[in-house]
Parts: sequence; structure tokens; C-alpha cells
Amino acid sequence: MLPPFQVEEDVWWLYAHGPGMEVLSRCSEGETAKFMAEYVRMIGYLDEILPLQFQSRSDVPASWVLFTDEVHRTAAWKHLVAELEERQTEDARKRGVSAWSIRKVEALPNFRLGDMDSESVFAVLEKGSLPPALKPTPDYVRSRLEARTPPLPSWFVAGMRRLLLRFTMKVGSVRGEAEFGPIGSTPGFGGVTNSSSAAAKRDEPRIGRQLWMNPSLFARLLETYTNGDRSAFDEVLRSTHTQPVPLADLFLHGDRGQPFEDARRRETAVLFIRLMMTDWKREIAEWKRLEIASYGAKPQVTRGDNGGVTLESNGAPFYADRVRTKLALTGESASQLWKFVDRASCEPVTEALFRECFGLSFSEGDAAMRDALYFMFNNSIAVKPPATADVKVREATLAEVSRIKGHFNRLEVRYVRANSPTVTDEFVEQARRTLWKSYDAGDRDPRLLAELGLFECDVNEDAKAIPFLEAAAAGKVVRPCVYYELAWIRLAALWRENGTAKLTREQLATVLQPLQTAKQQSPSLPDVLIIEAEAWLHSDSVPTAEQLAEMRAGVRLFPDRLALVEAVALLHAAQGQLQAAQDLVAQDLRAVAVPAECEELTRFREALTGLQTR
Repeated sequence: MLPPFQVEEDVWWLYAHGPGMEVLSRCSEGETAKFMAEYVRMIGYLDEILPLQFQSRSDVPASWVLFTDEVHRTAAWKHLVAELEERQTEDARKRGVSAWSIRKVEALPNFRLGDMDSESVFAVLEKGSLPPALKPTPDYVRSRLEARTPPLPSWFVAGMRRLLLRFTMKVGSVRGEAEFGPIGSTPGFGGVTNSSSAAAKRDEPRIGRQLWMNPSLFARLLETYTNGDRSAFDEVLRSTHTQPVPLADLFLHGDRGQPFEDARRRETAVLFIRLMMTDWKREIAEWKRLEIASYGAKPQVTRGDNGGVTLESNGAPFYADRVRTKLALTGESASQLWKFVDRASCEPVTEALFRECFGLSFSEGDAAMRDALYFMFNNSIAVKPPATADVKVREATLAEVSRIKGHFNRLEVRYVRANSPTVTDEFVEQARRTLWKSYDAGDRDPRLLAELGLFECDVNEDAKAIPFLEAAAAGKVVRPCVYYELAWIRLAALWRENGTAKLTREQLATVLQPLQTAKQQSPSLPDVLIIEAEAWLHSDSVPTAEQLAEMRAGVRLFPDRLALVEAVALLHAAQGQLQAAQDLVAQDLRAVAVPAECEELTRFREALTGLQTR
């Protein structure tokens, strides 16, 4: 598959910006404004569910490039596809492979491209329209959860990811029935088909029901649930071995690598988060009271203006009404959950910590989970509307087109090099042409200079990159990657120049200075800390106690980067702090779950032990 390829020189573009994003669009002004408004609204809802403190952070706005289907499949793109297919056919002929085995080259669907500190998304709006409902895509949710530092607990990532994927928001300006397709696989949100009048009634933003384990099991549970048979409900869980995982097991152990057990663990994590995000004590107590009262009269259940559940006169069966009620997120109850997650990100979960946050023992929590699964699993959760954002769309300047589209084109090169290397040169030229057009017109915006420098790094032209990187750094550009690349190029040059000689204090300073700037910007980059440790290891200077403490804190942010753990441990060992080095490795061994990484760290720890015994 190939991403967009354009050689047109004089085409119009529109520009808009929102919270944490910039948009360059070839769609109409109306559709661009609609896209921005609905996307910003959806992100606002997600922020209501998942607080910003638990999301990955970046000072670099994400860039979006919007196309219509006609603009995406340009004549130049079609010509390039034909050329690529011809090259593949010729290669197959030389290798004696049937041409029928060659896969047809197609347009790459909406996709998210990224490097260490930024991302660029391109989306194709088919016929310039939006689907009737939006929901976050797995790729978007994963990027927000897994890139957060320090890392979130694995159970929380698995559960919250599943929870967020159950969120759906109706697009307010779209009416009538429509089939899914327009934004479908956009890496930020997806479309949801709304092809029935029943679905049209469920248009308020909400987190959907918890579909326990699989559809067939959910159907069996739903039948016992609507009949009000708790014993039958529990028996279905027991007979299928799908009861919630005990909380002590959920918090104290990682994934086991067995699909069935992993699914059960994920569903338990979702249930726990749903439970603690709502006013669960009041909800469960009220449901139990109504359940007892419903055994003869089967009264009707309604929800009052204050959100409470009330019991009315005889009417529809209790359980049929309970299916239609909605829970609500409550900040007071959720604050206990956020305190727990924050602590669990930095320290082991113990029963004492659990009791401190929730006022429950693990066994009491397990009982609440069993009640929650029965009383609340079929209820959706209403989400409070976020504040609206004013979005303005205007014609893009040449500088904005060069910078944003050039960033996108630069990241395309990486994708094409890995997936269709025979046309890499064409995409390299496309990126160079886009970036230099504004530069040749006199644009010296530090953000454009940063893209030009990073582009030259990507094509292995470090000598050409240095002037751009240094100019961007002098302009105080917010791009951690710029300072990382500048430090790396300087360090590599010093190694070539010095040979086996140690870096002097002055040489070390030229490397550390850009790294200090990078560390003051988001996202935090583990590679910055790795280069810093390597520079200290190859210098005749000694880091201070404060600098070593800062390096140890960096290891805690990135426990999965073994190169960082090993470099910082070696730096401590070089200063004669062998016990501190051993402690770092031991700490990381507790956090690493991949067997191969555990083996590597174990061998490294044994090597450190050998140093200690000499």
C-alpha cells in the first residue's frame, strides 16, 4: 500500500488548529470546520473519562492532513503505482516467480505516522462527509495510554483501553441514516454505522455496556439478568470459568500470556474501572433494595432528576427497566480511583494501599465486583459534555503548507522505505520539494528549520542537517528530537575525532547542552538519557550526585528500555557505586515481563556481580 503522493505545485490548502493539533485540508471549508469541531468535541469527552494526568503528553502539536478521495488518488499517485507494479513484475520475472503472486498496489488507508516526538495523521474523507457517529480507534487509545510516563499499571492500560473503545459519540450535524465509511479507519476516531431508528435514539455520548468475555456468554448472562435470577447468573459464570479475577491477582500479577486468561483479566480490569468511576456504593445498595422489593409486585424503576433510582407503582418488570437505566461518572468516587492508579504507577499494590484508597479489603472489593457484574454490567455510562471550542478555518500560508505537509511527507519516507523500498527515492524527492519550497521563499521559521534538519538526518546526511538543527535550536524550537539529533551528531563526531581518548569537559558540555533542553520538553525521550549516560561514560568528568539521581529517575520512567537501564547502571558502576547499579537492575527486573528481556538483564546483573567481586 502507498500513502499519498503529489507533485502539484499550485494547489489550495486550508488551515485550522485546535487543542494539541494543526490541520491542513484539501476538503471544503465547511467539512474541515465540521471535522475539527467534532474531533475536538470527542477528545473533550475522552478527557472527561481519562484525566490528562494519565495520558501521554507532548508539547509538539499533532499534524493532520485531510484529503478527499479524489485528491488522494492523484494522477501522480496513479503513475507511481503503475511504475511500482511494473518494477514488481520485472523483479518477479527475474526470480522466476509467477506474476499472479504479486499483490496489487492499493491506496494506504487513513494512517498515523510518527517519530520519537511527533505524529502526523492523514485522513481521507470520502465525498467530504463525516459518519453519523464517532468513536476512538485502538491506535489512538493505545498511543494515549502506553506512551505515558511513568508507565501506567498494565491492568489499568488493558482495562481503560477497552473502556474507551466502548465510547460512542453521535455527530450532531449529520442526520438520517448513513453507512459507515467516511472516516472509518482514521487514526483518532472511527465511524459507527447508524442504520436503524432504534440506534438513532441512542445518540447521546456514552460508554457502552460491558460485553463480558464474548457475545454468546453475554447473551446467556443477559437472559438470567433480565429474569432476575442471581443464582443462575452466578452458575453461568462458574460453569464457564469466567468469574472476575480476584483483585489481589489482578493487581499483583501481569498477563499470563494465555488468551483466555488474558481476556478474563482484561474484562475484570474494565469492570473494576467502571465500578470505581461511578457512585457504586449507592447504586449497588439501591439495586439490592429494589431487587428484594420486586419479588412480588415487580415495581417500575425510574431515575430522578438528582440521578437517584426510585421505586414507583406496579408496572413493567423491574429487570426490564433496569436494562434501560444509565449510570453516571462521578468525580468524587472517581477521585479515589485516580489516587490509586497514580500510586500504583510508582509503587507495588498492597492490600494496605487498596484499603487506604477505597476503604475496602481485597475480599470486600471482590464481593463488590461480583455485585457490580450482576447489577451493573448491562448499563451504559453517561459522560458529561465538555466545554466547546471555537474553531476557525482559513486559507493556509505557504509556510504552513511546507512545514505541515513536509512533516507528513518526511514520515511517509520512513513508511515507504520499510514497505515499498523501490519507490523510496520518489518520496524522498517529494519531501525535499515540499520542505524547500517555503525555505527558498525566505521562510526561516524554527519549526520549518527543524523539519529540514530532521529530514536530512533521515536520509543520512548529518553534515547537511547540522546547520538546520543548530538554527532551529537557536530559535528555541519545541522539538525534543532536534536536540537529541544535534547531541548525537556532535557525540559521534567527537568519538571519530578523539579515537580512544576521553571527552574533555568542554567537549562534554557541547553534548549535554542540547540534551538539557530536550529534557525540559515533552514528550520525554529515553534516547536522550541513553546518550547522556554514554557521554558521561566516555568523558574524564564525574557526574554529581544530583545528576546521577536524575538518571535513576529516568530509568523509572522507561523500565522497558534495557539500553537505558544498562547504560545508567554502568555509569554508576564506573563511579564505584556498584550496589546502586545492582539495585537499578533488580528494580527493572521486577518491572520487565518479556522472558528474553529478563534473561538479558539477568546476564547483565551477573556481569555487574563479577565486577563487584574483583
